[in-house]
Amino acid sequence: MRGHMTPQETLLWNYCLKRLPVQIYRQYVIESYIVDFFCRKARLVIEVDGAQHRSLEGMKYDEKRSSR
Repeated sequence: MRGHMTPQETLLWNYCLKRLPVQIYRQYVIESYIVDFFCRKARLVIEVDGAQHRSLEGMKYDEKRSSR
């Protein structure tokens, strides 16, 4: 089951990604993370940052995730 998309993710999906000629997955699980968008053929992950990344908790989470 897909998670809820943020307004920014919804705009990107509706006006760009869903029209591409390759399969784009939404809210795709990679190991213990859920990425916003994933294209297997291009080996591409797209993360759309929103307000949640500006909170102290969000910044700590992003730092931990990025250190892997």
